[in-house]
Amino acid sequence: MTENEIQDDLKNIEKKLDDVKKINNAIRSLLLVIVFILVCFFIMSFIYFSGQFPPI
Repeated sequence: MTENEIQDDLKNIEKKLDDVKKINNAIRSLLLVIVFILVCFFIMSFIYFSGQFPPI
């Protein structure tokens, strides 16, 4: 393998790593949104069943 081929391979690997990082960030933000919605739902249902406030 020549030096240029090795450098090309390294560039391709770096591109793939960047893609994986983007996918990981997207999954992480999606999970955060889902957890946030679940927490809000539990808080709302707790307030609803405790009877301190009128039904929403």
